[in-house]
Amino acid sequence: MKAITRKKQPELVRQNILQAASDIASEQGLEYVTTPEVAKRAGVTSGAFFHHFPSKKHLIDELLKIFMQDFETSLEEHLVRDPEVRGRFTRAYLRASFNYDHRDGDTRLLGAIITALNRNKELADHWEGWLENQLKKYGREKDPVLGSIIRYAADGLWMEAFCHPTLNLEERQSTLERLLEWTRKL
Repeated sequence: MKAITRKKQPELVRQNILQAASDIASEQGLEYVTTPEVAKRAGVTSGAFFHHFPSKKHLIDELLKIFMQDFETSLEEHLVRDPEVRGRFTRAYLRASFNYDHRDGDTRLLGAIITALNRNKELADHWEGWLENQLKKYGREKDPVLGSIIRYAADGLWMEAFCHPTLNLEERQSTLERLLEWTRKL
């Protein structure tokens, strides 16, 4: 009798682990992303988990990297559509931030990541480094303080959507329009 062998699919296993971690982070927060819980939810052994991610830190870093790549792609899409140079980066940041909210499940994961950024200096430093590189890449603003205020407002609206949504769609759109107006002063 010939033994039945299962074809290994390492990329599928890796994606299942990332999805499980993302789901747990979205539902409960990044602090609840534990190796045993992720392995259980992904339907893999602890050995399989550690084969793909040497530690929980590596897994969280990968989630942040994926989020940042996705956000940067959205940001770049908005940048190329904006013909006005003055304030372009911050307008793209606003539009990418507001558009991000409307994708399935992303708001909850984003909220978990932002919460982790507030609690984890290493993750926060990584985000700040990314933002600093973006500002260098796309040019400094005439009024960097106003640019920061506008981006902080966008970040706050992400948190509002995650923690306790109080603004309806019309109010969110009005807020976006007002912030976009302010970018004309950058």
